[in-house]
Amino acid sequence: MAIPVWPLDVPLLDGFQRQPKDPFTRTDMDDGMARTRRRFRVFPITIPVSFLVKGGQYDEYYDFCVNTLNGYTDWFMVTVDGPGGIMQKRCRWLGAPTEDRIGGGHWKVSGQLETLSNF
Repeated sequence: MAIPVWPLDVPLLDGFQRQPKDPFTRTDMDDGMARTRRRFRVFPITIPVSFLVKGGQYDEYYDFCVNTLNGYTDWFMVTVDGPGGIMQKRCRWLGAPTEDRIGGGHWKVSGQLETLSNF
């Protein structure tokens, strides 16, 4: 099954921030220095997102997340601008985002996406 692609006319990122999980673990020893080792090679990266949509864009966003993404749970492809430039990333929502109606038919959507370090 193909991974769904984020609707093109729905803006996604308002700024960019990455929060990688620490792939290392540290073990204290009885004597001497602590041991540091890598727990895993592929690690999750959290990306906080916030965007404004209006009327039809909100309907398209909501339909995509509820129906196409099986209630915000499935992975999807989205274009992000980050380290390495603009590229497609495989992401999923970390829970349902907050959706605030701010008047004039506009909505502010805020949430967190998760991607993996090798995708």
